[in-house]
Amino acid sequence: MKTLAAVQYRIYFQNRYVTVALNPTLIELLALQLGEYPGTANARFTVQRWLGIAVRHRFGAIVTDDAPVETWARLCLQEAVINREGVLLKGRGVLFPKET
Repeated sequence: MKTLAAVQYRIYFQNRYVTVALNPTLIELLALQLGEYPGTANARFTVQRWLGIAVRHRFGAIVTDDAPVETWARLCLQEAVINREGVLLKGRGVLFPKET
């Protein structure tokens, strides 16, 4: 059985970004929850934007070089997909994590 490789996303913080590698199955489930067909360019953009908003909302906008951003992104992704916490609130055409 073939193992799926991690999917990489960039999370933006002001004038810099951090690349994170995430579970592709959870990414596809999040895309579905966000109303996008998995594997499309639109789904990738929506998931990347959601991850950035979720991480910045929960952990802050300014990140140091040694901040565990990948761990934070995994936590936000798992809470959204597995625990169904903080997934969707629509506002002005953008999908936001739910307020905690």
